[in-house]
Amino acid sequence: IRPIVLDIPLLVEVGWANRCDRLIFVECDRVRRNDRARRAGRLDGPDIDTRENFQISVDKKAELADNTIDNNSDFLTLVRQIQDIFSDIV
Repeated sequence: IRPIVLDIPLLVEVGWANRCDRLIFVECDRVRRNDRARRAGRLDGPDIDTRENFQISVDKKAELADNTIDNNSDFLTLVRQIQDIFSDIV
């Protein structure tokens, strides 16, 4: 069996959570999320806040998840967390 990864930020909001065997929440503090979005040229501060206000709260998403990845640190730490979760899944 091969896992399929769905990278869908609004997965819960669109009702797809029940189609998944596992939900993985990627946690990142608000300041860092905003900074990354601005640097990527996607949104600015007020637009980010408006968008997040129309989504399920970050706390609720974390509560629904089977696993949480902390994306507030360096890339290698992120990779290790992903490896740990996937070694458990497959």
